[in-house]
Amino acid sequence: PITKSQRQWYQVQTHRRSEESSSGDPNNLHHPRYIIRRERLEREMKKWRYPLHFIDFETISPVIPYYEDMSPYEIFAFQFSHHTVSQNSDGSLEVEHASEFLHTERGSPNVAFLKSLLNAIGNVSADGGTVFQWSPHENTVLRAMLSSEASNSLSPHEVSALSAILSTGSHPMVDLCKL
Repeated sequence: PITKSQRQWYQVQTHRRSEESSSGDPNNLHHPRYIIRRERLEREMKKWRYPLHFIDFETISPVIPYYEDMSPYEIFAFQFSHHTVSQNSDGSLEVEHASEFLHTERGSPNVAFLKSLLNAIGNVSADGGTVFQWSPHENTVLRAMLSSEASNSLSPHEVSALSAILSTGSHPMVDLCKL
């Protein structure tokens, strides 16, 4: 993987190229150079199974609890978006905004969030598919919610299916930030 120092150096170099290419010629568009480790990426992609699920969580952890029986800084997730890439029988790919969740009711959203997430992605262990996150945030949030009071409102099957996509689960999410 790229180290933090390498990533910072890359950002500085990209910024410098951007300044150089934008000076003077309005038709000169800046195209950053990306580092792609092709063999590693191909090796990783061979592990992926369709449908591909891309999830993004929106969360808050307020110092002053919003709801009764909530602790300071306890995290809750109030929104997610879910996109999929499916492979058709002819090999073509189809991208879809598959589902979303937005908590608009009174009370803690965590139970409804977890049930909606499971309904959206399904049981990846049983049904197949690969779940993607952009950074460890989704894993951290899901782990916290599954070890909170919210998990008491889920069936053992639901907890098991959601636990499978944790970083320690049988079908962990792919962290796109690490690729």
